Order: sequence, then structure tokens, then C-alpha cells
Amino acid sequence: MEIIPPAASIATPTTTPTTTTRHNPASHDCDHERAEDLGVPPRTKTWRATENLSTAALAVLAMVAVFGDLALQTGLSGVVSVLGILAAIGFVWQAGLLTSNRSRAMVAGAAALAMWIPLRDSLWLVVLNTLTAGSLIFTAAVFDQQPWPRLSPRSAMQLFQRLAAGLAAPLLLIRSVAASTSSKGNTGSTVAAVLRGLALAALPVVVLGGLLLQADVVLASAVQIDGDVGSLVLHGFLIAMVALAATGMICVGWAETSDDPGRPSYIGGVEGVTVLGCIFVLFSAFAGAQAVGIFANVDELLATQGTTHAEYARSGFFQLLAVATLTLMALQVLRAIGEPATGPVEAVRRVLGTGVCLLTVLIVAVSIVRLSHYVDAFGQTTLRWYSTTFALLLGAIFVLFAVDHALDFRRAWFGLTSFTLVVASLFAVNAANPERRVAEYNLTHTATESHLDAYYLTSLSADAWPTLLQHPEMLIGNTRSLVDWDRFVWRCEKEGEQMGWGVFGFNVARSRLACPMGASG
Repeated sequence: MEIIPPAASIATPTTTPTTTTRHNPASHDCDHERAEDLGVPPRTKTWRATENLSTAALAVLAMVAVFGDLALQTGLSGVVSVLGILAAIGFVWQAGLLTSNRSRAMVAGAAALAMWIPLRDSLWLVVLNTLTAGSLIFTAAVFDQQPWPRLSPRSAMQLFQRLAAGLAAPLLLIRSVAASTSSKGNTGSTVAAVLRGLALAALPVVVLGGLLLQADVVLASAVQIDGDVGSLVLHGFLIAMVALAATGMICVGWAETSDDPGRPSYIGGVEGVTVLGCIFVLFSAFAGAQAVGIFANVDELLATQGTTHAEYARSGFFQLLAVATLTLMALQVLRAIGEPATGPVEAVRRVLGTGVCLLTVLIVAVSIVRLSHYVDAFGQTTLRWYSTTFALLLGAIFVLFAVDHALDFRRAWFGLTSFTLVVASLFAVNAANPERRVAEYNLTHTATESHLDAYYLTSLSADAWPTLLQHPEMLIGNTRSLVDWDRFVWRCEKEGEQMGWGVFGFNVARSRLACPMGASG
């Protein structure tokens, strides 16, 4: 990977340094030809020496950094997270990385997914929504006008090279700010230059000033700063980190790699079919054992081993889920490094691949049934709910993979469809409100109060509390499994508190929570 030094931009006076036009790959055709003549693949470049972030992009980047800092400070569940994601989309657009319909569709999905963030208070959902929205923006920026990368060792190396280009984010940021400050064509105003200088001075002044205020009580009392002075240092650090992360994404999106000339094969067609055949035999044996278990006395068999039915169900779920996940990875690797088969070998490969996928669907179904038995015995939790949902999603992906093997579709179809299915599933999970589902199940399916874990239910977020408030008599009592009135009210009030920062930290689920009066007894 070759990183262009800052001096290179000064040595090119014929080009405007604030250009954000995307690079035309045809301009490097001669370089590619020379590299091919020498037998060496072209190296990856981070960005053109004359390409910097425009003044408008830097302004949007400042918004991304400030909103990102506030989002992290408010636990990511407030309105400011939506503003940060929308600002990130605007930043990528200003950098010229949203030129294809596919990339625009991705950022539109990220914006729609972000709207769920201030509606839900569950930490699981907040993290999933934020990470997925960020991943959509990153994918749209990195693969704007490029095809989906083929799964191969060479494409993986090229991806790592592009990700390494993100390390040049500080260089790009400094060059862009310097170019914007020195260019009169952008503003032509001394006032604008002063404002840019103040923006540049904000970070060092906040960090250094915060340290000085911590070091001297007299100075801190003289400037009369309320609250913890150390929080100023934290704000400055988070703003810098968010800005560098966003700029690094642009560096990765601007990086250029050579085309993949072909896919090397490391496993022959017969060898690949043999691997599939072994997995098929193993999974067939498991399916046969399950069929025998239907007619056998499983409880008696478990009793001889000192294992209860619930323990058997719980211990088997995660192992079976791991088997399905590893199988998906193994099938993808076989496709990536295996030699394309022809004739009878290809026909056998398609049959065995389809059979392995369908048997894996059976394994996933068995794992779901086992976990449902455990939930019936011990109640529902958010971990068990999300595990079941993930298992259902994994089963659906294997159904798509079976169709892909049987009809011999291209991997691009499978990858794009699976990606869309994952994003759509997350929308469905948001609409389902998992913590409310967990609360409803435990309050309506628990046979006796002794099996009801009131302490766990009252530790759920504001998403579940409207349901809990409908059944206070099941949660308050004198038995060990229940809670007293004071704790019940205290937990409700705690979950209803806003995270601060006014409208930026506003969350709908918390604001709609109406707790009872905090009187004892």
C-alpha cells in the first residue's frame, strides 16, 4: 500500500486541492499494464494527492463528531443518535461516495433503521440498530460503484488493504483543513478563516484547558465551570475519535485496488465433494438419532445419565447453533477455494450441498425445539428470545443456501438476498419489541409465583414496563421470588429517567412510562 505524503499535494499546482470528484479508474490503465508486464499486481493507493475533503464536507464532519460524542454520552438511545447517523450519511454524500442506486438504497435503510433508536430503550436493540446502521453506511461508502467482493483469498487481502488505508485518516483531515484554510476561492472572507481557526482550536483548548482546570482549584473557581471538569476532556477525546473514524471511512472508500483477475483454487472438485459427503453422512446420522428419539423413552435415557430434560435442552441448544454457524462458514470456504466442478462431479456436488443445507435446517429446528422446552421450564429471557430469533434467521439463510446449491445461482444473489434478509429481520425485531414479549410471556405462562423471577423482570428497560405495570400484583409480595413495593416503584422511576442533554437525549419509551407514586406500602 502506498500512502501519498502531504508534500505531493503542494507539488501539483494545476489542480484544485478541494476537488471531491470520484476517480476514473481508466486513468490508471497504463499503470495496470506496466504492473502486469512485470508480473506484479498494482499496489493499493489511499487517495489521489489532489483529493481533499471540501469545506462543506468538513462542516458536516464537525456535526458528525459533535453528535457522535453526545450520542455516546447519552447511551445511544436518544434523538441525537439519529442526528449523528443522518449527519454521517450527509458526510459520505459530500465526499462523493453515494453515486450508485445500491449505495443510496443502503443509506436509506440506515436512516430508516435509525428512526427506531429513540423509540426503543432496550440495550440489545439500541446496540443492534446502531451497529447495523453504521455498517450499512460503511458498506455503501466502501462498495459504492464496485461489485460485491467475491469470496476468495485475493479479495480478502484486497479488503484488508483498503481497510489499512483508513489509518491515513489524520493525514487526510489535516490536509483538508489546511487546504480549506489556505484557499481563498472557497470563502474569500477573513471572518470565515477566523471561524475555521476557532474550530481547529476547539479540541486542543478543551483538552488542555480541562487538564489545567483539574490541576488548579483557583483557576477552576475563577472561570466558574459547573460539573465535572474531567467530562470536558472526555468530550474532546470522543469528538476527536468520532471525527477520525468518519474520516477513515472516507479513506477506505477512496482507496483503489486492482481488479481480481481470477479465483485461485486450492481444493479439487473431487476433494470438495468428499468433504461435503462426509458432512452429509454425519448430519444424516444426527437426523436418524432424532427420529429414533421420537419413539424412544428419552426421559428414561436421560435419567440413567443423571441429566434432566431441561438441562438436556439447554446444553444442546448452543452446541447445535454452533454447528449450524460453522457449517455455513465451511460451505462458503469450500466455494471460495474449491475448484469449479464439471459433469458428474458437479451434479453430485449440487446434490450433496443441497442435502447438507436441508439437514442443517433440521439441526436448527431441533435446537429451537430444545430451547422452547427450556423456556417452558424456566421462563423467557432476552438472551433466550434473541437466541431463538437468531436460530430462525439462520434457518432461513440455509433455506436460501439450499436453493442456491440446487439451482446453481451465483453467490452475488445469495449474498445480497441474505444481507437484505438480515436487515429486514432487524426491522421486524424492532417492531416486535422483544422485552415486552419477554415480560408478557413470563407474566402469562408462569404456572406459580414461585417460578416467577420478579427481580429479573423489574430489571428490564422501559420497553417492558408498560406491561409490568398492568400486573403489579404478580410482582409484589412477601415471597423470596417477588419484590417489595419500594423496589418496584424505584425501578420504574429509574427506567423512566431521561438520559439528559435535553431534546438530544430524549427517548420515547422512557417519556411514555407513567410510574405509580413512590409511597411505601
